[in-house]
Amino acid sequence: MERKPFLTEVKMEKGAVIPPHKHPHEQTGYLVSGHMDFLVDGEHHIAKPGDSWNIAGMLNMARLRSRIGRGGSLLTRKGGLFAVLHAG
Repeated sequence: MERKPFLTEVKMEKGAVIPPHKHPHEQTGYLVSGHMDFLVDGEHHIAKPGDSWNIAGMLNMARLRSRIGRGGSLLTRKGGLFAVLHAG
């Protein structure tokens, strides 16, 4: 079965955490508003509005301990809205 790309919009509340995970497909994201900290394959990233990212398939979005002590692979400090394109 052929996989087709799809786009998702994600709204997160302040302090929301997405648990560690990985996707089989490549994904590209764009932060519309808010502020996010996340780890991808052990590399720390901080995203501000207007930032974008690309994550290859099967890379680990690993656990992060942020400056405010929350665990998870992705942490929103101020809440936020982002869009992610998942490749097929």
